[in-house]
Amino acid sequence: MKLSLDIENLSPVKKGLLLVLPPLIIIALAVVLHIKPSLEAKSILLLEIEKQEQAIIIAQKRIERLPSLRAEYGRLKDELLVLQLQLPKEWEVTPLLKQVSDLATRAGLEVALWRPGDRSVHVSEKVYEIPVVTEMSGTYHIFAQFFSEITRLDRIVTIRDISMEVAERDILRVRFITTTYTMKEI
Repeated sequence: MKLSLDIENLSPVKKGLLLVLPPLIIIALAVVLHIKPSLEAKSILLLEIEKQEQAIIIAQKRIERLPSLRAEYGRLKDELLVLQLQLPKEWEVTPLLKQVSDLATRAGLEVALWRPGDRSVHVSEKVYEIPVVTEMSGTYHIFAQFFSEITRLDRIVTIRDISMEVAERDILRVRFITTTYTMKEI
């Protein structure tokens, strides 16, 4: 079968269609098969670039904070070192409490009660506290001297819940809680 097309005998509308239709089909195919996928890939790449630029901005902000964070780290590290020097290790607590008891005896106080309590976690949750219920007798000035000596220890020892009563003429009976602290394991 031979296909013959006599273009001369076609109507002007058909001639126009034959002239316009093939290029339109080629353009439509090019758009669907090439340009549209390229535009979609481009938009995906632009979104990825935007995400990376945002990540770069966040990283730059972190880098800007780095010197202040390093300074803060150094300060906290120094603070930890000071606390470690002031807070006895677990095995150092007994000698420290003995040192406090010896201070009382050397000052001239009579130790009537020295009852260590159980170790408990301090409210800060960073250290343990070890309380000792203490009762001593002596003069007001000797107690003042003893409490002054406690403040000179290089370890942290606190005195709280002090109650005083007159035992004899110039002698006070003082009951208080001596507390020392030790670092929690990090």
